[in-house]
Amino acid sequence: MKSKDIKLYNMILPIWMLIIFPPAWIVTIPMNFIIDSLVLIVAMKVLSLDNRKDIYKKTILPIVIFGYLSDLIGGGLLTALSIFNDFYHFFKFSNELSFSIAYAPTESLASFLIVSFFVIVSGIFIYIFNYKLSFKKLSLSCEIKKKLALALAIFTAPYTFLISLDFLNNFFNLY
Repeated sequence: MKSKDIKLYNMILPIWMLIIFPPAWIVTIPMNFIIDSLVLIVAMKVLSLDNRKDIYKKTILPIVIFGYLSDLIGGGLLTALSIFNDFYHFFKFSNELSFSIAYAPTESLASFLIVSFFVIVSGIFIYIFNYKLSFKKLSLSCEIKKKLALALAIFTAPYTFLISLDFLNNFFNLY
């Protein structure tokens, strides 16, 4: 197998861009911070919570860290699926499907469903990490913690996994 046969997958930016282009961290971390902050603030307001400022200060850093970790887990698992399939041909993906998963997830129903599965996996990790860890020390009811964690999971899941990389191909010649 040639190294050019291995495909890498996208999230806010593809995982490999974070390694090859470290300045990408400068863009993605603030973006995640802003999105997580907005979702947390709106969710607390909708739930009519008292001490929103205190809750925000205590939880925003873990929320951002665990959200980023969840995105990396989902993207890493998607990448592992591709690498595993390239080596062992276990899933017997066609070249077209492998290409669609990596570069144009909305091109076919199969690639959309596969990538969507990993968006959901990341969302599940966001929920678990926030419910079990970020909100652990808060004196809120379990129901409120679950609602906050669910809001974060739904609205901050890495839907950008589903974005086609066609626009980047014009700049970096990915494929």
